[in-house]
Amino acid sequence: MSLQAKEATVVTLDANGREETERGISIELVQRGDIIKVLGGSKTPVDGVVIQGHSSVDESFITGESMPIVKKKGDSVVGGSLNTKGTILIQ
Repeated sequence: MSLQAKEATVVTLDANGREETERGISIELVQRGDIIKVLGGSKTPVDGVVIQGHSSVDESFITGESMPIVKKKGDSVVGGSLNTKGTILIQ
């Protein structure tokens, strides 16, 4: 639990998949179905599936894999993992 982020950035998307709004909330307030923005260099606040973007994610604390793993649309991410590059949206 100490590895987990304390806040999440919740975004809403328009019909074309572009961001409309963005707000920071405590991770305790994240609901199933929320869309979370994870910037490069920050921790993934909750478990989820990438719905937009691509990045490399360091999951070494879970998998033991020393190299970051490439994540793209449809891939799962683990809360507490470090998003090393790029911005992803997860749900």
